[in-house]
Amino acid sequence: MLSSLFIHRRLVFDVKKKHINFYGLEELNQKAPVNQVVNCHVSDEVQFKMVCANNDCAVSRRFFWNNCYEQKTLELWSQLSTAVNNGIIIDIGAHSGAYSLCALAASSKNHVLSFEPFFMNYARMSTNFKINKFNTNNLFMLAAGDAAKQGVLKLNTNLHYLSSGGSLLGNGSLEFATQVVPMDSFIKDIDKPRVALVKIDVEGYEANVMDGMKNIIRTSEPIIFFECNEEPVAEYFNLKMKDRYNFYLIDDKKLSVQQTRQLQATREYHLNNRIAIPKKNEEVLRLFDRLI
Repeated sequence: MLSSLFIHRRLVFDVKKKHINFYGLEELNQKAPVNQVVNCHVSDEVQFKMVCANNDCAVSRRFFWNNCYEQKTLELWSQLSTAVNNGIIIDIGAHSGAYSLCALAASSKNHVLSFEPFFMNYARMSTNFKINKFNTNNLFMLAAGDAAKQGVLKLNTNLHYLSSGGSLLGNGSLEFATQVVPMDSFIKDIDKPRVALVKIDVEGYEANVMDGMKNIIRTSEPIIFFECNEEPVAEYFNLKMKDRYNFYLIDDKKLSVQQTRQLQATREYHLNNRIAIPKKNEEVLRLFDRLI
């Protein structure tokens, strides 16, 4: 039962209002370069540090100038991470590590597995873990998918930029070979019931990732945070997940969460996210209702 993976107590968070901005890329490009270790504030209880070297990381750069990054999403992620009770948290498409760092900052007892295929992102994530004094043993330079295979990661950014748009789909000006693994094969059967939280950010490859973790979903019904930037992603969740999960839209600009029966794709990736909450787990539904 998924509910046993969460601590049964009322969660109290002092998420005080802070001044936040929503500068987009064009506005950020007008500002001075960020070249420092950035303090990343999610709440008074959850904070961590990330490196930004001459604007090379969009996440730490937004934390610096906007005083937030995907504020409502990370707030909910941190609260649920705090509630995890000896469970496993999986961060797929971890980039430079913000969600993994947040989960560990919320509770150092969490078992967080971080998957990032692009070597530049992976190296920075490792550095970010080290400056926060977190163990790097569970960082994996791998892509998640529906089968074990050799894949090709495509990028359309400068090699020295920590790309957030790399994908196993489509085309790219740069291509790199990467190992793809299904989570059902990577996570041992004995550990599958312990998977409590999953975050998926894989630029349209979400359906493949989900197909590669069918046994995990069947066994533990984890809470799933995901992007929905492409119509095939919305179609997959609407068709294959709607009987098992409730869907919620997160607006990180309005700081709001709203349940929806039908997912639709949006291209405002840094302002909108989705959460899937298992329908049959009443305790988790009540926990989530208290948080929103």
